[in-house]
Amino acid sequence: MRYFFPAVVAGSLLSLVSVYASAQRLECSPCSYDFGDATIGAPISYSIQLTNTGSAALTILSVSQKGSAFSSGSFPLPMTLPSWVSVELPIVFKPTATGYTDGTFTLTSNTDNPTLSISTSGTGTGTGGSSAPAKLKVSPASLDFGSVKVGSSASLKATLTAANAAVTVSSRQMTNSEFAIVGLDLPVTIAKGKSVPVTIQFTPTGSGAVSGEAEFTSTAENSPVDQELQGKGVTDSKAQLSVSPASLSFGNVNVGSSASLKAKLTASNAAVTISSDRSTSSEFAIVGLDLPLTVPAGKSIPVTIQFTPSGSGTDPAKVGFISSAADSPTVEPVTGTGIVQNSPSVYLSWDGVSTAVGYNVYRGTSKTGPFEEINTALDSSTDYTDSTVAAGKTYYYVTTAVNGQGERSGYSNVSEAVIP
Repeated sequence: MRYFFPAVVAGSLLSLVSVYASAQRLECSPCSYDFGDATIGAPISYSIQLTNTGSAALTILSVSQKGSAFSSGSFPLPMTLPSWVSVELPIVFKPTATGYTDGTFTLTSNTDNPTLSISTSGTGTGTGGSSAPAKLKVSPASLDFGSVKVGSSASLKATLTAANAAVTVSSRQMTNSEFAIVGLDLPVTIAKGKSVPVTIQFTPTGSGAVSGEAEFTSTAENSPVDQELQGKGVTDSKAQLSVSPASLSFGNVNVGSSASLKAKLTASNAAVTISSDRSTSSEFAIVGLDLPLTVPAGKSIPVTIQFTPSGSGTDPAKVGFISSAADSPTVEPVTGTGIVQNSPSVYLSWDGVSTAVGYNVYRGTSKTGPFEEINTALDSSTDYTDSTVAAGKTYYYVTTAVNGQGERSGYSNVSEAVIP
């Protein structure tokens, strides 16, 4: 059974609080999708992820739909999903007329929520040789250059794509002189559906974080198009080893099972040799890293962290990497919650705040407080699972956002969770 409680944190929406106490649960991600503009008669597709979040296997029995412009792709039924296993439901949008249209897919299953609805929408544009208004897209929408030594330059690639019709790019502009567009001769006309490469260069003139925008003016309907840019100038020439993301949260994992997450180790300024690794808890392990290993300057290597809970409850720990870097050891906080199947827990998620580097979660037994911080380390994700709840109790939750200067926002509004 799952209960939903809306709340607002630091100007954004704390969209979901749920209490797990079910053996079978079918969930969708996302549960609604807008295909945007599509030419009449030209099908486009998108896949919805379906996940069994319960502790026992479930069976999807049927899929039905409303809306003649939408259909499901190959999806054999009945389909059995084991606990915490996902499958993709392909959805096809093929408009037959101009204008907006919507539809609904309904799935039935032998679960506590036997009917699951997924809403779809899209807009038919043009027929035959006609098309929707021209649009220019830049991808990725943002570029992060990371740390670059002052006086040096780093380059990243982007792409400009003409959607629906040909687009002529006439000019470009940077909001910060430490960023530059190189190798793009203007004006340039991009044919419908085609792309041209763009190289953005970052040359920091001083130490510290830098941000800016690249702006492209064109004949497209959505002109000008902006791309966000950020980087950091560094003056230290000593070798550095960094790990990203800054922390890893494994969420709920059944006792006796394992879950894995990826991280990335990056060498800055000079090559770094990693000689050994370690973990402060036996429940966390670094796997697949053959040491010793040298990472060239400016390069990265992937690393896999595995969480295997031996009992119920939350285990905060740290994994570290011993290296030749000046900032050795490189440490990453990790946390995970071991759960026994069918034990209750409260799951919270919220929309992120662009200026936040992390969030804190607080719990109380009264709507007016006091509230006690329950996360052991700043949570860089936008969700949190509280597995230390007791049956028959009522809890109240608030969250705060923390920016890069360590400043904390005020409490969000209060969310209530009643444990069955």
